[in-house]
Amino acid sequence: MKKILVVDDDEFVRESICAVLNVSGYQTLEAGNGEEGVVLIKEEAPDLAIVDIWMPKVDGLSLLRQVRSENSDLPIIIVSGGGPGETLERATAIADVHSADHVLFKPFEDDELLEMIEKLLA
Repeated sequence: MKKILVVDDDEFVRESICAVLNVSGYQTLEAGNGEEGVVLIKEEAPDLAIVDIWMPKVDGLSLLRQVRSENSDLPIIIVSGGGPGETLERATAIADVHSADHVLFKPFEDDELLEMIEKLLA
C-alpha cells in the first residue's frame, strides 16, 4: 500500500484529502505545517507528498526547498488557493522553480488529484 503525506494547515482540507485517499486504497499521514511535514518525510518515508504552499511556521515552499536540497526524488504535489498578496500564477511559478512535480489549484476535483497521484506513482 502506497503511503501519502498530506501537509495543510487547514484541518478540514487535510481530512477531506485523506478521506478520498483512504477510500482509494492509500495509507495517509497528516501534518499541519511544513515543519511537521519535514519530520514525517524523514521518519515515515512516504511515497508522495501533497503540500499546501501557504502555512504557518514552515510553509510549503520551504518544505519543498529542503526536500530537494537533500536530493530527494519524492514526488510532491503543491496545492494552493493563493495566499497573502499572491496570485495563483505566482504560486505556480514559485513551485515550478523549486521543482514541484505538479501544482493543483484549490478547489480541485477528487478525480483530478487521484489521476495526478496515479501518474506520479506509476
